[in-house]
Amino acid sequence: MSNSLNLDRQVFVARDCRSSEVSTPSISFVCCIESGRLENQTLLMIKTLRKFGGRLANCTVFAVKARVGAPLSRATLRAMCELDVTYVDDSAYNVAPWFNYSNKPAAVYWAQCNATTDLISWLDSDILIASEPSGLLLDLDVDFAARAEYLPPAIHEGVAKDCPYWQSLCKLLGANFDELPWISLESPVVKVRAYFNSGAFVWRRSSCFAESYFSAFEKLLKSKLASSSGSAWYADQVVISPVLVKNNIRWRHLSLVEHHMAFPGHIVGPSATPSMKSSNIIHYSGSLSGESEPAMLERLFNEIPHVHKEVLEHRVSSEAPRLNILWVPLRVLRKIRLWYFLRSLDVAKIGV
Repeated sequence: MSNSLNLDRQVFVARDCRSSEVSTPSISFVCCIESGRLENQTLLMIKTLRKFGGRLANCTVFAVKARVGAPLSRATLRAMCELDVTYVDDSAYNVAPWFNYSNKPAAVYWAQCNATTDLISWLDSDILIASEPSGLLLDLDVDFAARAEYLPPAIHEGVAKDCPYWQSLCKLLGANFDELPWISLESPVVKVRAYFNSGAFVWRRSSCFAESYFSAFEKLLKSKLASSSGSAWYADQVVISPVLVKNNIRWRHLSLVEHHMAFPGHIVGPSATPSMKSSNIIHYSGSLSGESEPAMLERLFNEIPHVHKEVLEHRVSSEAPRLNILWVPLRVLRKIRLWYFLRSLDVAKIGV
């Protein structure tokens, strides 16, 4: 294959321009990329993986554009080539392109169908790799790993508010609610029913996880089941634990070191997340924008300065996202479709 970049291809594999004396584990990574904000975020995430990923730095990375829309900039395509990223433009598996997070199950399913490694890890674009994410390398007796989420609609021990929602969800997906295990978190110190954050997870390709996850996500959207707050935004997350329970998929819980969630509102103050100094994966969500940004940058500088430096250098070298006006009508139509979906959520059945 030629080392030159063919911008007209739907799938390209960038040149293998790095070498390593250390054998690369049998794991590949998949993420999403789209025109606009995700371009810069995804590139930054991959840059940190390539620089600080240790044995996993040279693993195959699939960046999937799983939604029809404006093309990526030429600068982004060239950057992916330099980072040895396999770019995929394939929206065939996106069952609800109007839903914000439908690109994730679509990309996961694409990776399941096309990757060849034993393990595949999903990474959100709003992630920074601070050191080798070795927690993603599963033992032979484990087929899935992720970190439990403690934010709504998580069920905390002794709080029954969201139990009816989860009972309805499990019934919908054919899982036994009572089999959802309890997980004790070290920060915050709380015991929660298994509800996994979908920002970073890994699965064994020989398991049925990816297909079941994809199917459950579609089924949940079609059901229009809402949480106790009337929300359905977490559809890509809440289906994970019922899928694991229903299919008896062997799993383990990622520690705070293996997936450190540092969300807005939890950067400083009484609810601040602990030091990120020893953590491998930093999931910053919206913390590097808006009001949380100065505090998050300060914490990166103090706790993981090499990552802080990478963030600042990336910002200097990156182009600002540009809106392609030719695709505005499609975006408007999707927003209208999303509005109708949110208006039709089955809040009335909560608690039944």
